[in-house]
Amino acid sequence: MAPLREDALELLAHAAGCLERVAPIAGLDVLIQQSTGRGRFDSYNARPELRETLAQIAVQFGIQTQSRVMQALLARLALDFQEEALDFRVTRSVRRLYAESLSRILKTPVDDWHLDDRFFKDLALLSGHLFPVGERVVEPCSVLQRSLFYRSGVGQALHFVRAVAQSGGFRPVFRLHVHLSEASRLSADSWQQACMHTVELLAINPRVKGVVGASWFYDPKLPEVSPHLSFINGLLRPAGAHWFFSHAEGKDSGALAKSVHRRGEFDAKRYIPRCYVVFWPRQCALAWLDRIQASQ
Repeated sequence: MAPLREDALELLAHAAGCLERVAPIAGLDVLIQQSTGRGRFDSYNARPELRETLAQIAVQFGIQTQSRVMQALLARLALDFQEEALDFRVTRSVRRLYAESLSRILKTPVDDWHLDDRFFKDLALLSGHLFPVGERVVEPCSVLQRSLFYRSGVGQALHFVRAVAQSGGFRPVFRLHVHLSEASRLSADSWQQACMHTVELLAINPRVKGVVGASWFYDPKLPEVSPHLSFINGLLRPAGAHWFFSHAEGKDSGALAKSVHRRGEFDAKRYIPRCYVVFWPRQCALAWLDRIQASQ
């Protein structure tokens, strides 16, 4: 970790002048407090005070100063990062992925930092509110949202009750997120590796009830329009996961952002992106991991 420490100290030295200028708005210690203070089940990006402070810096000193301050904040969190301080146990593989994430963050050019979701996910990685598993990042303390009980009729309501009873509760759960700065090209192999890393952590954190994800990726009808993505649900369905409809999405859906084919099907009214929540109960996920490890 010595090279990472040197990189972090160098970034802090470069930012010294910017930090001195913005001190009347907020010093680095205040920014750190705004970055790390949160309720246990708050979302990883629930940082209203930090958003407001950084927005004020941009208005008063400009976007370039804001970016330099954001980079310094991340460098300081990287410098202070300690695995022992995390609120959950980690495996050797996740420890290695953390080191890769820290290295990537410290090597990101200052002009690439913007007040967007990528920044808040990297901030959460450094503050222990997300952990990396390769193709995904995982929120270690989330909930299976109870609103799903009301979303799609009596059948889903009964299914939801059975799933919660099977898992012994609806929180805490590991929640999967896409982080564009971490993801490479999603494939069946990289998806399986991400699931393995996640379930290996599930195994050593016994209080966690299971794994949750919410996305158009989990739409059971997605393979009809994008058969090359069938491996996503194809791994989870025989492994005991549960599906719950959440909501339909419109023209701004991420499902349409990078696929000309899905965009064309949407424009032709042959495809509507639908967000589904997938819930993988603990015992089902661990049984799947046992089968995979036995086969290897």
